[in-house]
Amino acid sequence: MSEFLAAYREQLLVFLLVLTRVSGLGVAAPLFGIRQAPKYVRLMLCVGVSMVIAPVYWGAAPAVVSGPGVDLILALCREAILGLVMGLAMLMLATSLQAAGRIVGQMSGTSLAETVDPDMGAASPLYGRMYDLVSIAAFLLVGGHRQVLAALLDTFQWMPPGQVGFSRDLFTTLNEIASQSFVLALRAAAPVMIALLLSTLILGLISRTAPQLNILAIGFNLNALVAIAVLALTLGGTAWVFQQHIDAAVQSLQTTFVALLE
Repeated sequence: MSEFLAAYREQLLVFLLVLTRVSGLGVAAPLFGIRQAPKYVRLMLCVGVSMVIAPVYWGAAPAVVSGPGVDLILALCREAILGLVMGLAMLMLATSLQAAGRIVGQMSGTSLAETVDPDMGAASPLYGRMYDLVSIAAFLLVGGHRQVLAALLDTFQWMPPGQVGFSRDLFTTLNEIASQSFVLALRAAAPVMIALLLSTLILGLISRTAPQLNILAIGFNLNALVAIAVLALTLGGTAWVFQQHIDAAVQSLQTTFVALLE
């Protein structure tokens, strides 16, 4: 065993660097890091992707592989951070739709109806869980999983294992994606927000003209019906908006990684 490790030390360390970067992405990225999937399935997925990538770089092992242990640990940390940055960028956009569901639930008066969210390990409003499932479906339909894996493969071309570098632009891009997530949440919830605002104004006018009506009791039922009706009409548009932001986020990350080499 010791002879095998000595003979293939460089290849094993390159594989470890690749696996660290892939695992960082697999832990945080939507769909790849969902808690419903058994841990060994996620582990085998990361190992399988790493086994495909690592042999490409066995012939050109980085200098950090033969360097001291501290350099190797730092290289592993940089690899993990790079994978986590990519995964968190996608996760923030997916989570923003849950925020949109919370906004809809609060405005429609249905926020008390909650269900268990296995991804977050806590209770989530029904609309938040629905938007979460929509984000996963849209992520698959638009090929988001392929885009994320393609971006991951591109990072190995630009920054081979053990040669990861960072700059302020990378974290600026991550901040911009966080801002886009808030915009996505507002765009996804905007149709329902506008419809509920109009519904509230109409109920206010009715209460002024017919004060004998119990507007409070009518308002809760009407707002819930309006929210369901508008969601049924605009849910497809939400998936389209989500696709736009996913494409923009992946493009921003790729542009930043290319800029690191210049």
